[in-house]
Amino acid sequence: MMKMSRLAAVIAVAGFAVAASADVVEMKFTGTGQGRNVKVTIGDKSMGVFAGQLKHSILSGTGLGADLVGDHLTYCTDLYEYVKSSPTTYTIVTLPEMPDSSPMGFARAGGVYDLFAWAGGQQFDPGIAKDFAAAFQIAVWEIVTDYDPSIGGASLDVTAGALKVKDSGGGPLSSGISGHLAAMFDAVGSDSARRGIVGLRSFGAQDQITVIPAPGPFALAAAGLALVVPRRRTR
Repeated sequence: MMKMSRLAAVIAVAGFAVAASADVVEMKFTGTGQGRNVKVTIGDKSMGVFAGQLKHSILSGTGLGADLVGDHLTYCTDLYEYVKSSPTTYTIVTLPEMPDSSPMGFARAGGVYDLFAWAGGQQFDPGIAKDFAAAFQIAVWEIVTDYDPSIGGASLDVTAGALKVKDSGGGPLSSGISGHLAAMFDAVGSDSARRGIVGLRSFGAQDQITVIPAPGPFALAAAGLALVVPRRRTR
């Protein structure tokens, strides 16, 4: 009976995960928080972008999305799209499904979970240092683009690979950003708990990730989202 009860609970929570994939929010970009302007080269495309906290307002939502209504700080996963300042529909998805242009999959999502766990929420502090916020966003981009779990942190290098990042003038990143990046990259591969992050995906706007509110129904649903992401073996 105990085993059956636990199985029923797992199935029930997993059901929330399935439902979450169909729930949506209406969201718009309202400005930037802490961060820095940088120059990014990805593939054959170079551009000046803001790296750091993005401010979004969720105006309405269906199902689980209703619990997200309000103002949020987010980080983006996709450099090929742009934020939208007009209300835009986003679907709630699991982290491995982000971004829509090229989903990162389970292994790279594990690296993003490690990064979020290491930061411990300070990445969403409105008063965090600009260099820290910029480094955090750059680290997310680098993991999504270049992370190879079989190599580990050694695969993360913003001076090489498919993604390259420089300061806004085209020179090396500042020592402040570089120092934070080194610490963040060292944390990737720690096999942290797979929970606490929600993906907001749109095929017409830049995909965003943020943390979920807790406690409440959405926290339970997020536990279901975590169940669909397998943990790596402990080395």
